[in-house]
Amino acid sequence: MVKEAIHGQADIIMLDNMSHEAMAEALKWIDGRAIVEASGNFTLDNISEHKDLPFDYISSGEITHSGYV
Repeated sequence: MVKEAIHGQADIIMLDNMSHEAMAEALKWIDGRAIVEASGNFTLDNISEHKDLPFDYISSGEITHSGYV
């Protein structure tokens, strides 16, 4: 789907519920040609595990549905 989004000249691509390795591969394909938002399975405890990946945005539902607010 990432390749299709790139070929369709998407402005923004969301990487949702993907493993670290799959997101790294997707980011290689995207190569700066779109804004990238990562979402799904990000928690306050594991977000630092992904600091090597150059996302533009990260979404985490944990903040709103786990009692942090």
